[in-house]
Amino acid sequence: MIDNKELGSPLDHLTNSLNIVIEHFEGVNLFECVNRNPFHIDSGYKFDAEQDYLHDIKLMKHNLKSHRKTLKELGQGWRKRQMNDENSKYEATNLSKLPASIFVKKRGKTYVIFRNGHEEIGGIVVRGTSLGDTQLQPYVEEPQDRNKTIVALVAQQMSDALLVHIAKKPAYLRRDAFPPNFVPAGTEVFENKVFPCSKCNQIIARLVFSWDAASTEEMEMVGKKFELEASVSDYPVWVLGSPDCDDNAIAKHLTFQIAPTKGAVYWEHPDDMNKRLIALDVNHC
Repeated sequence: MIDNKELGSPLDHLTNSLNIVIEHFEGVNLFECVNRNPFHIDSGYKFDAEQDYLHDIKLMKHNLKSHRKTLKELGQGWRKRQMNDENSKYEATNLSKLPASIFVKKRGKTYVIFRNGHEEIGGIVVRGTSLGDTQLQPYVEEPQDRNKTIVALVAQQMSDALLVHIAKKPAYLRRDAFPPNFVPAGTEVFENKVFPCSKCNQIIARLVFSWDAASTEEMEMVGKKFELEASVSDYPVWVLGSPDCDDNAIAKHLTFQIAPTKGAVYWEHPDDMNKRLIALDVNHC
């Protein structure tokens, strides 16, 4: 795997490489891509592409398991330092927008949310992935209808704090997020992009892309999926849908603002959206 200046030890990069290869080729059975190794130490080795393919996958899985065990035993020191760095900024996250009866307390890698000093209503679990990324995993205690908005608000502020932190890093230390190779059945993945202020790095806008949404009804259905997140957002969020033609120079896209207030679905050229984003940046601070 080419090292794109991503954080991590050589063992981490080797582990990530094995994981990527196994995810892409296990079960695919591309036996024709396997060739005899001309430098094989045993010149009399009987080459069998199908058997060698399966053996290589099995060997890589064995090595992957071994490397992961080694990383765990070593304590993944570099990742812990990274997580500590990212966790530290949550301590400074502005939670002043929360009701007076709500407070957040850190418990290990979980930020637990309480009401009235003792009632646990949910929390945010901070986890590191095998790629060195950070994941925020909210959970909501019953009754969910009563608690989910508060949990969403805390999750939104922590997510924004993480994005602001990343925006402050040099470009070569940033990394784009990609959807997983295998998405569980019934799970929808929406591409989205946040825009930080060029002066203070605070989030000023977010775009959610749903290129298959081709009608007002479909756009409103997508907006409803983000209704909870939109209800706690204090910056504009738009959903962008399909274009009205295939000519990018003149094509307008279905556009639907869902936060902080909900608007109507309308057609807009990307240049007009870009001008609006630039104005938001100029006038932010």
